[in-house]
Order: sequence, then structure tokens, then C-alpha cells
Amino acid sequence: MGRGDLQGAWLKLRHFIALGELMGLPKAAQSARQKKFNGVVHEDTARKAQVWELMCTIDRMVGMFVNLPPYTRRFSNTAPFPIMVDGVVQPSIYLSRLMDITPEVFGHDDISGGQDSKSKSYTAALEVARQARALAGEAPKSWWAIDMDDDLKPDHIVQFVHYCILMKAHLPTVLRQERSQEYGYSRFACIDACKAVAHRYQSIRRKLPSGFFSLNVLDLQAFTAVVLLLLMSHSSPLPDFQIFQIDKSGIEAVVAEVLQLMEEKSAEGPGSDFAHRGAHTIRCLCDLFKQDENGGNSVNEMTANVPLIGRIRVRRNTQTSQNPNTQSQASSNQVLQVAGWNPKEQFVPTAFNPQLDTAACLQNSAMTAPIVPEFQWDQLLWSVEDSSESLFDDAIWNDGFGQPAMWQNMY
Repeated sequence: MGRGDLQGAWLKLRHFIALGELMGLPKAAQSARQKKFNGVVHEDTARKAQVWELMCTIDRMVGMFVNLPPYTRRFSNTAPFPIMVDGVVQPSIYLSRLMDITPEVFGHDDISGGQDSKSKSYTAALEVARQARALAGEAPKSWWAIDMDDDLKPDHIVQFVHYCILMKAHLPTVLRQERSQEYGYSRFACIDACKAVAHRYQSIRRKLPSGFFSLNVLDLQAFTAVVLLLLMSHSSPLPDFQIFQIDKSGIEAVVAEVLQLMEEKSAEGPGSDFAHRGAHTIRCLCDLFKQDENGGNSVNEMTANVPLIGRIRVRRNTQTSQNPNTQSQASSNQVLQVAGWNPKEQFVPTAFNPQLDTAACLQNSAMTAPIVPEFQWDQLLWSVEDSSESLFDDAIWNDGFGQPAMWQNMY
């Protein structure tokens, strides 16, 4: 992990967990939990229990960051310790208890499931939010205050992880774009979590040196948060409810800050590739949302394969006065074309193959499907589908960010 080899670290972690099971560490942890109530725990048993709990915490945190279910999710840790010791929040204890919540997040992220799956996913998100809120309430409010001038502390990393968990918990409900008022809470809770991730990312990222092993992981979380903020701020499943209206200007300010930071970090050398590609795609999404149409019936479309979300297809539809028959004839003569990424030739890229690629498709070309007359200038359609590629092909697992082949369109 210290050398930035996340794939090797993940495999090594699974190896250690398997060895721990063979050594009886889970049994020792269970025994320590039972004997703790009697006040008598053997020193060797207690030491084994601590090692196993540390393994569980690391496994769950890594699983959350790389979007893989933790192997240890079926194991429960010992009775929770208080996070406050002598009036000071203990980040290691907070993180351990926070990771006990993460198993609730996994197993409910199938966005293509039926109504029963939707209900379970929503219920799981509410339970994660409840437990996280209860845990956060044990720390004083002053602990959560952000000061960009403070030195980087473990507390800041733990807070960042806290909001990443909340973001992931509400993610399935948001991606389904449910139009029921019942799910409005998850939408706004996800927005709040994404904004908190973005704010804390800025504070942490500025203080980490170039080449630090976890930069790609941090950039990935922030990139995911910003993409979600952009999508949610430019579309509303419940446009008729004033209570569900979104502060677009506030979100745009957060996005602009993260984008500026990613672009600054893109020039720092080692560990900056993910920031560079993430910034490029965020910039293209912003351009897609803000561009002015100069007449003509067009559909501006972008496809991005976002590692923690899946393949996102974004389409901006415009209403024009062009004769529908003329449009239909023009549409039949034009086809959406694919080309290698070239910033001088393309306007908005089809961003991301599984390597966080930014290969491009020809934009502003008419689609064969007719434009629905009711579409307005600001109407945005987006959908999500699971990527079929293996996670191990993802950018976070690869070393060859600079390989030209990674910039080729994979469709």
C-alpha cells in the first residue's frame, strides 16, 4: 500500500485475512467479546482479538474505497468503545466503529432490482444514516469544524471517510432517479454528503505531498462526488415539489473549487494522472450543461464510465422550431461517430473506459430518434448501467496511466 500498489495491497490483505482465520483470530475475538462481560480476558486472546479487529477495519475501509464488498462483513467486532477519552476524540476508535457500519452498505446496490430490492436498499441507506448520525453525535460539534489552515490530522481523514460512507449508502436510490416523494430524503442526504466529501477533499488534498500513495483513492472519491452533484443539480425527479428544489449556484461553486484543485494537482507529476483525467471529464460535463445552442435540432451526449458508479449516459435535449420532417430526414443521414480522443478536434468527450478513459464521440450530431417536442432547453436525461468490465481493469488498479492505448475508445 505504501508504494501505491493497490491491487497488490488488496490481494495481500485477503491473504492475511485467510491466514488470520486459519490461526483462529475470529474465534479469539468472539471469545474476548464473551469474556469481556466477566471481566477476565487472557492477554494472548485479547491481543489476537485486537489484530482481528484491525484486519476487519482495514478490509472494510479498502472495500468501501474500491467498491468491493469486504470479506469480513459477516464478522462483528467487540462491544464498541467510547470515542471520547479525556475529552478528546480518538480517531482510531471512531474509524473502527464507523467501519462496523459499512457492511450495511453492500449488497443493496443493484439499481436494476425490483420494488423489493428498492425498498431494501432505501431501508439500508436509512439505517446507515441513522447509525452514522448517532456515532457523529458522540463527538463535539467543534470536532467537525473545518479550518483550511490546520495541519493535516488523522481526524480529517476519518471525517472524510465518514461522508464517503454516507455518499455510497444513498447512491443506489439516487441512481434509480425515483420519482416518489418518499425517496426525496435520500437525494438531499446524498447531496449533503457529496458536498461534505468535496469540502474535506480540498482540505486534505492540498496538504498531501506529490506522489503520496493514496492520492488516486482520494481523487476517485472526490470525482464521484462531483459527478453526482452535477447530475443531481441539473435534473430533478420531483420538479413539482418546491421543497425538493436544489441550490444550483451553491453546488456549482463547490464543483468549481474541486475542479480548480484537480487541475492544479494535474501538473504535479506522480499520482496526478487520476486528477488530470477526472478534471478533464468534469470540465466536459460542465461544458455540456452550460453550452448555448445556436439553433438547429441537436442532442448533445456524453458517456462516462465512472468506477464507483458505472457507465453514465448523459443527454441534453433541446427544443427547436425546425420542421420535424426536415429533422427526420437530416437525422437519417447522420450517425453518431466514434473517434480517438483529441482535445483540438472534439468538444465534449465520451469520457471513461474502465481506465477512466476520455475517448471521444462526435458531438452535436443529430440522433435517429426524434426529439420530443416538450423537451426544454434545460432538460437533461441521464441513465446508469453497470459496467461489465472487471474492476481489476479499472484505473485504480493499473499502473499504466500513460499508455496511449488507454485513450482509445472501447465501444
